[in-house]
Amino acid sequence: MLSLLVVVSAALLSSMSSVQKSEAYTRGRATTLDAMRLVTQKMTKEIRQGEIVRAPTDGGRLELVTYINGTSRTVTYQTSGTELTRKVDALPATVVLDGLVDLSIFTYTPSADFPEMVTIHLQVQPPNLPDTVIPLVSNVRLRNIEVTS
Repeated sequence: MLSLLVVVSAALLSSMSSVQKSEAYTRGRATTLDAMRLVTQKMTKEIRQGEIVRAPTDGGRLELVTYINGTSRTVTYQTSGTELTRKVDALPATVVLDGLVDLSIFTYTPSADFPEMVTIHLQVQPPNLPDTVIPLVSNVRLRNIEVTS
């Protein structure tokens, strides 16, 4: 009888452990995806309102003149290490997303010199899920663009 109790207890504990791991995976993935969506939403708004896109040197940087609360400001998004930072004018850069897998997140169509559309391609590895990469792609058409080099 005791051995039966031990077997049943072991099965229950194993099942509970599996449920906990599954819940942690789902929570980590959802948290990361929410952060990615918020950053993409902000970037999309600023790019659409942008007037000037300065020709980038690589896919890890986007600099544009856009409107924030009705005021024309220079916004720079830059990747470094595993971070995406956002800098407004001369203010210090702030980290807006961490865990980037690929630092080349911006592509320009038809070209970087004369962009009509910016594609944001985020690939993020959640901190508690080392074997998982979450992708998110957004295409943003420039509405008020004036290109400068």
